[in-house]
Amino acid sequence: MRALAEALRLAVPSEIRQAQIVIHERETIIDQAQRDAESILASAREQAEYIVSQQGILEEARQRAEELLRQVDAEHKRSLRSIDEFALQQFSRVEESVQEGLRLIMDAVRESSENMESAKKHIGN
Repeated sequence: MRALAEALRLAVPSEIRQAQIVIHERETIIDQAQRDAESILASAREQAEYIVSQQGILEEARQRAEELLRQVDAEHKRSLRSIDEFALQQFSRVEESVQEGLRLIMDAVRESSENMESAKKHIGN
């Protein structure tokens, strides 16, 4: 029973640490995606201003900038979906591990209780 408790003690914190790492990685990826989006937006604005000021083709600049924004937004959404899916998978694994740990604990408690009852009956005879 001690070995079981020790194994559970070691397994659950590992899964929790893994979930924390996943969350941190998700936040880092989101931050990077946001910085990339801002950089692309700045570049698109610069290009649009150049076209307008140098060539006077306002409509072309607007269309190009909008297309870049749509592309950035689509990529950002794809990245977030992937990150969320990965995080959900990791959380699911953590939940399964915790449930398995709880099942092991309940089994150990039940077994200990049965052993104690058996010992009481044995001692009482």
